Amino acid sequence: MANKSTAIKFDGTDDLLIIEDTTIGDFADDKNPGPFTMEAWIKVEGHSGGADTARQGIASKRESGESNSTNGGWFWDVQSSRLQFGGYFGAAGWEHGGGTDHVDCSYPTDSEWHHVVVQRIGDANSVRQAYAVFLDGILEELKQKDGTGGNFLRGQDTDKMCLGNNAYNDEGNTDFDGYIDEFRISHIARYGEIEVPTTQLKTWQTAGRGHNALLPHHTKLLIQANSSTTTSSAIVDESGNHAITVAGAAAHSQGKTNFGNTAIYFDGS
Repeated sequence: MANKSTAIKFDGTDDLLIIEDTTIGDFADDKNPGPFTMEAWIKVEGHSGGADTARQGIASKRESGESNSTNGGWFWDVQSSRLQFGGYFGAAGWEHGGGTDHVDCSYPTDSEWHHVVVQRIGDANSVRQAYAVFLDGILEELKQKDGTGGNFLRGQDTDKMCLGNNAYNDEGNTDFDGYIDEFRISHIARYGEIEVPTTQLKTWQTAGRGHNALLPHHTKLLIQANSSTTTSSAIVDESGNHAITVAGAAAHSQGKTNFGNTAIYFDGS
């Protein structure tokens, strides 16, 4: 949990941290097109807790003045009571928050600690990719983007990532005023993951950080074949709460090994 003893204080005027390795924070479709998760604990204290129109940069990888540019990189900030992730998004062009299809959400301007997350699900070169925004563990926004046209979040080779401003070379009036703690980038979609089953599921799941714990009393219904082997012979409610009546020819599928032989086959008639 973040606190002022471990956090970094930004005074809202000229404070920023620069990561000198230019490969860090590169999420461009022509460099690192895969999924990513960027997260931090933040406490916005200036500009009415983020309520006014001044942009407060949490992090960025771009050069000042490159807005609306195909080489504009990306930024992540708080402005006008919104948490925003901006950059160039292929055919959609430059998006900076506040628009219908932009990657953003409402932000509470209470000057308290909040856990913020932005992540890409899928591949930036794919027609099926999405950007998600989480606030305090809750999915607030999910926007699908079409990456087949290319040019997603591209910057310049000399761009550096920074914390506390919307550009590493100090873009005016985008200074963060408050605290940032436990900032992390992972090249995986850490939140809201869906795992493909390889064996029979249980009514419980031991969850790691970034996953929701699942306990037996949470599961009210879990329908699958009664075994993960090819000798499975029944369709059951694994929770034990309900009886299952099979009508017609619906049967346990013993050939769909990618689901651990637990799938149910419906023949369409």
